[in-house]
Amino acid sequence: MNEYSYKGFNSSGEQVNGRLYAKDRGEALSTLINKESLAITRLHKQGAGNLVIELKRKPSDYQLSIFASQLGILLDKGINVVKALDAVRQQSAENRMLRESAEDIYASVVQRSEGVTKAFGKHLSVFGERFVAMVKVGEESGKMGEVFKLLGKQLKERSELKAAVQGGLVYPTIQLVVALAVTILMMVTVVPMMEGLLRGLGADLPPLTKLVLGITHFLREDGLWLVIGLGLLGYAVSRYGKTREGALNLDRLKLQVLGFKVFDIKPFKVFEDVVRKAIIADYAQSMALTTASTSNIYESFALSRASVTSPVYREALVQIEKMATDGEKTLDQRFAHYRNLFKPDFIAILESGVETGSLPESFQNIAEIYMQQVKQSAESISKAIEPLLIVFMGLFIGTIIYSLFEPFVKITQTVLNKG
Repeated sequence: MNEYSYKGFNSSGEQVNGRLYAKDRGEALSTLINKESLAITRLHKQGAGNLVIELKRKPSDYQLSIFASQLGILLDKGINVVKALDAVRQQSAENRMLRESAEDIYASVVQRSEGVTKAFGKHLSVFGERFVAMVKVGEESGKMGEVFKLLGKQLKERSELKAAVQGGLVYPTIQLVVALAVTILMMVTVVPMMEGLLRGLGADLPPLTKLVLGITHFLREDGLWLVIGLGLLGYAVSRYGKTREGALNLDRLKLQVLGFKVFDIKPFKVFEDVVRKAIIADYAQSMALTTASTSNIYESFALSRASVTSPVYREALVQIEKMATDGEKTLDQRFAHYRNLFKPDFIAILESGVETGSLPESFQNIAEIYMQQVKQSAESISKAIEPLLIVFMGLFIGTIIYSLFEPFVKITQTVLNKG
């Protein structure tokens, strides 16, 4: 644990200072902002050395959430935007790109007299289109403090959602890769040694043994070409996925595979639920934020659509927006046109929001419900896949071992019968 000293303002606007222990700078800021409700103007690690090696990488959603929350709290306490930017730029040391961007934003506003939106707009690669667009909403509506606090809350929830999905999918994927690597290693090292013994004994090889040996020969002799071919295929798919048509077709294929049915049973249903609900939860969060910050529903549509990573869902949202522009039906009825993408509970909650005039609350409810379901599904995936992978690996390696020892068993039986 590291010791940090801090200065800032409490909820009453009084200046406070103190020390706390935390694992890193992000945890220290999170504790002070989220738990203590302090607006931090200075945070310093005690005993910090001079030698610092930094990698230039894009800030995470969690780091951006701390940045936005800090700005929101400062602005809400009546601190002007220049002083607020000055304070947060000093607290962005954890990420080099974020720190350099914050420094430039401060310089743009103070030295070059640029607007806040324009200053943030120069750093789209760091903050993203939606973040910058929400800054514009806050600046134009005069609710910058409120918008930054909402952004901070949403980005924090988004980082938790990503962590849940990664925890459920990444670890099993690593296990699968390791299992395949061990299997391939066996086939290119152990199997050839056993083959030499079998050939030397003149054993009559069973079909399963011949199959395993054939695969081994292919991997040893042509495995490099297989790796090159897979690499080229991956590159081609990646390039194709960067085109508008390619991204749409690949996303559509992914959703079709996840929704594949065998005798009316979906083998990948749990994965489909995680992917679809994560997309909808992210979109609902954006709609909750934008509808709470601006009364222009069309602007909310455009800003929130930018947060959706799925081309299939984005295309559907474009059509829903067109229906809104043409004045067709209520909002929930427009979404109901795409029941294959948006589930009945989504439409039902949205219908309630339309009837009661509480769209921000309805979208927030949808986001919270779906986020909770995604976290639960991700946990169940991790728990279910781990034993399945162990069984899969055991069966696969067991088959290889059986195929190699079956001829020896037959030879032994032949010798014993002759004796």
